[in-house]
Amino acid sequence: MFHANMDCIDLIQSLEKQPQPPPQGALPAPPHHHHPGREVFPVSSGDFLLLHPSTASLLFTLHLSNKAHPAMFFAPLLFASLMSLAGVCSGGSDAPRGVAVGFVFDLKAKCEPPCEHAGVCIRNNTCFCSRGYEGETCQYANCDPKCKNGGVCLRPGKCRCPPGFGGRYCHKVTCDGGCWNGGECTAVNGVAKCICPSSWAGSKCQEAICPQGCRNGGLCVAPGICSCTEGWLGGACHMAVCSQPCLHGGKCVSPNKCRCRPPFSGPRCEERKKSH
Repeated sequence: MFHANMDCIDLIQSLEKQPQPPPQGALPAPPHHHHPGREVFPVSSGDFLLLHPSTASLLFTLHLSNKAHPAMFFAPLLFASLMSLAGVCSGGSDAPRGVAVGFVFDLKAKCEPPCEHAGVCIRNNTCFCSRGYEGETCQYANCDPKCKNGGVCLRPGKCRCPPGFGGRYCHKVTCDGGCWNGGECTAVNGVAKCICPSSWAGSKCQEAICPQGCRNGGLCVAPGICSCTEGWLGGACHMAVCSQPCLHGGKCVSPNKCRCRPPFSGPRCEERKKSH
């Protein structure tokens, strides 16, 4: 497997001796089969593909004669493309050691399974992947920078993000429904969660905390504040309410119910027990 954006090595000194090429935009469009008018140095004979070294797009097909030469392959029309790199890429095992061949690939090569995503079969079962793809058959998209927080690269520059994450590279944390009451959405062990202030709890920081508790069916509606059911009062809904006061030192223990001191009784402790 080769990559369109692979590192290049072995800048051949003979390239420096070549005449200055025209700008790349001024290069003529070559025919399907091109026979350079000047000398080239093929590594073998036959039809070959010349690919752009950055994009792996096909430039043209070239027929090489039997003039095998153990030096380097160089086509003048490709010069501007090659010089856009720091050097010329190594030809691999098919070329003598230290020889650069400049992206010349065998038309008869077969790759099984075939190269995907516009990859090119350059030798038997060897794919040259277009920019943004990798793998033996160029089957994997490569996102740069990598997808974060468990995201999956669908195609170059496009990540599929897990729940709770967004952005081009899944780098943004998003809590479903947002975080309320000053909560902050952050990633905890790869999961988006709301980090709540000390007085709030719940998945969205929607639940107020009453440290004193809310008794007798009361609800905590704000930090430290209870909403009490009918018949109860107090910061923790702990004080019963009697619509009529308890008499003779009696105590209201539940809504409209008095606990009386002896010798009194009755709903309001208004009755004195008769002694026998």
